[in-house]
Amino acid sequence: MYCEKLLEIRTLMTIFDQSYRSIKTIIITVLLILTTSSFGQSSDKFESFRRSDYPVEKYQITSDSVQFKDFVIEIRQVRNKSGYEPFSCRAWITIFNSGKPIYQKYFKAIDAVGSCYGIFIPLSQPRNDYFILSKLGDYDGRIFIVDSKGVVTEKPGGQFYVSKDKRYLFSDYYSDESGLTVFDFNTGQTLFSETIAPRLYEWYQKDNKFISRVELLNGQTSNTDYYYIDLSAKKLIPFKQNKDYLRSEDKLSQYIDNNTRRFCNCGADSQSGPL
Repeated sequence: MYCEKLLEIRTLMTIFDQSYRSIKTIIITVLLILTTSSFGQSSDKFESFRRSDYPVEKYQITSDSVQFKDFVIEIRQVRNKSGYEPFSCRAWITIFNSGKPIYQKYFKAIDAVGSCYGIFIPLSQPRNDYFILSKLGDYDGRIFIVDSKGVVTEKPGGQFYVSKDKRYLFSDYYSDESGLTVFDFNTGQTLFSETIAPRLYEWYQKDNKFISRVELLNGQTSNTDYYYIDLSAKKLIPFKQNKDYLRSEDKLSQYIDNNTRRFCNCGADSQSGPL
């Protein structure tokens, strides 16, 4: 009788353990899905721009049209002069080929969240076979990389740095959440695009490595903690060095800084006129 009861208890424990593992697996899977989904915002359903919807006394409209290869890249933005309702900034990105749109992206409401917001084009492009622009705001920065065939790669990002040989792009996620996108111009491939634990600050090239400094919780930059990215293994590796390890000549060229941001709200005024 005792042995039978013991066998029943062991059987129940086995069933409970299997159930627990199944529930645990489900919970982990759901969390992974939620984490993956949070790395970037969902797309707004496209709505065409109508000038009559935005009276000049309430809204400022700006636009830029840029010729790139056989394409025209048009960026139109609407800024609410009075505040944040029903939106602060609304934007459209459209790529035309022979007058026909081949790519359209619509942002119904881009929020300032205490910093620059809107769609921004750097004053110069790092290469002539790609065109790059960025979206800031919403705690969800994005980078758009357009190749010579009109194919658009959209990834989490914001401002970006380019290696000295113009091959690699490094774009830190413009958000409270820390993330990084690395793009290889030569192959047209995204090598890395993930949320990460360290908050990185600026990119440098030294000792055949691409290195970033670490921003601390208090907003200061660590003088001894660094990360470099192993492009073959596609992972970030921490290391320590002295405070004078990196020099100004090691720093990579930065694009989309405070002096070149200009559309919905940040930096200099838009260089294009109202429509």
